[in-house]
Amino acid sequence: MIVRNGLLIPPRGKINIPLDDFLLEIVFSFFDLDPHLEGEIAKRLGVDTAVVRKKIDVLRERGLHVSARPNIARLKLRGVIAVVEFTKVISEGTRLNLLKVEPYWRYINRGYESTRKVYVANYALPLNHVNNLKAYLEMLKKRGLVASYSIYDFVNTLYNKFSMEYYDYKRRKWQVNPMDWAHDIITSSNNSVPDIFSEDLYNEGTRLDKIDLIMLEKLEAYGLTPLYSFASKLDISPQQVYVHYFNHIRRQNLILQYVPLLYTVYPSLAFKILLVLKVNRKDTLGKIINVSQGRPFLVATCANPYSDTVILIFSLVRTALVLLYNAIDYLTEIGLVKNYRMILLDDLIIGQSIPYAKAYDFGRYRWRAPRFPQVEDILKIRHEEI
Repeated sequence: MIVRNGLLIPPRGKINIPLDDFLLEIVFSFFDLDPHLEGEIAKRLGVDTAVVRKKIDVLRERGLHVSARPNIARLKLRGVIAVVEFTKVISEGTRLNLLKVEPYWRYINRGYESTRKVYVANYALPLNHVNNLKAYLEMLKKRGLVASYSIYDFVNTLYNKFSMEYYDYKRRKWQVNPMDWAHDIITSSNNSVPDIFSEDLYNEGTRLDKIDLIMLEKLEAYGLTPLYSFASKLDISPQQVYVHYFNHIRRQNLILQYVPLLYTVYPSLAFKILLVLKVNRKDTLGKIINVSQGRPFLVATCANPYSDTVILIFSLVRTALVLLYNAIDYLTEIGLVKNYRMILLDDLIIGQSIPYAKAYDFGRYRWRAPRFPQVEDILKIRHEEI
């Protein structure tokens, strides 16, 4: 069923979309195959292209959210997560606005770590401006607005494709046991870090075009947007649209993956966790990344091999949350994990798609400098508590 524009896997309760194994295969194929390549999906599933096209139209009409996640390293942007604890002298709205570094902020979450309330802000910043964020937060700290902060940078974000091998059809339950996950990390022989987290991506040449960036922004928000619809919006021919998409965007791997919004548990029953792991060795980093893929509780993975840090976003029910603490403590005790922090995120979240075309200076062939909030102006505004 569709829940908050996402699909509950497997379906339970009242189903308002004709969901069968075939349609599920199409949805899962989006992680690996471009949904605009109906022929490739049809070839994998062994059916006619017209059948796949009709099924995708059904998903589009029913409002399933699919996002084209950008390969930010190929765009020459750096992923950054800032975890910020504010002092109590400012309102909720002020805190959120102080974290909006325009136009490169992506989303801001409120969360809880131990007894502290913190805010988790995700950015994709130009490479030469990452240190400016640290200077900005340090300024807020000196002014008594921020109590503490941490910054984690990474190459890319990989979204998880749930594997049905973890679903118990007889009991109609997902096999969610973080202790099994920890055991598999210990015994795994797959210790290679995926190439999408390699710093070498920044050395590859990329040509950025205004039309490409406009299309990328729209597809990040609505990944199932038909390509032909861009012709009228951009005042170009359909043939030009396809040239930009296939010869520019796809050929340069500017889209890392298409991600349908899927749930293994009702969102209202899930605890969303941000887990930051600092490991002792690089091969452990590879094991954690690879073993985590396919698990029904994993949402996304960010990694920085240089700092031996991996950030995992989990969605868990309460009983599994306790087991997760036990699993991480065990990995720490045996020396695989050097240290960790776990943040419980609540329902307060704001986000945006970066306006890539407006953010890029085509005359200088570089991203424009980020605009940090004008602190005095924000402090003058009275914000209502959220």
